[in-house]
Amino acid sequence: MIEVKDVSFSYKNNIEVISHINFKIEDGESVGIIGANGAGKSTILKLLVGLELGCQGQIKVDDCNVDKSNLSEIRKKIGYVFQDSDSQLFMPTIYEDVAFAPKNYGFPKEEVNTRTIEALKSVGIEQLKDRPIYHLSGGEKKLASIATVLSMKPNILIFDEPTVGLDPKNRRKLIEVLQTLGGTKIVTSHDLDFIYDTCQRTILIAQGKMIKDGLSKEILENRALLENNGLELPLSLISRT
Repeated sequence: MIEVKDVSFSYKNNIEVISHINFKIEDGESVGIIGANGAGKSTILKLLVGLELGCQGQIKVDDCNVDKSNLSEIRKKIGYVFQDSDSQLFMPTIYEDVAFAPKNYGFPKEEVNTRTIEALKSVGIEQLKDRPIYHLSGGEKKLASIATVLSMKPNILIFDEPTVGLDPKNRRKLIEVLQTLGGTKIVTSHDLDFIYDTCQRTILIAQGKMIKDGLSKEILENRALLENNGLELPLSLISRT
């Protein structure tokens, strides 16, 4: 469903932050993208959904090129959950936030309501639908943010550092939600335990270059590989040694 072919990218300072990246992600895969600070993880996600444009190489989603002319179509296919939930939630209540996208795309009122309730139920917060955003905990905001993209029923879900700011209880809840969601999922995170629990495959990058692409178990249990690229073993694995 996603093909990234020889992609490089520089911001306005002309310093290359992504260099000749290649990978394919098939329908239904759960893929973690890991790397030290500044490796280029978030930039890759922004390129996939067209939040950053002007890369060299080619990015395709369902055979549709990610470029300015196709952004509306691309964003129907991909749901992007921001690292900061406050950047995603802007309406007075949860229901209004989750209903915003389908309403904006012109779906009938009944369809908007059905999509909104289904999205809220899928993350287990339908009982909070009328609650003001400013009354939500960090975990509730994260679940509401996920619901805002689920209301468009995308085939692909992208999560940028989803566990930032979450306490252990809400982190566990988020893992449960991701494990039950269908479709393709792409996650960037410094929380390697989270990647280990939610992603079957992992892509390791360093300084904008791809270092390794393979099964999460093989990459995340390789102490030397991780340490050579500025990372450490997941805490759950350290405790076993």
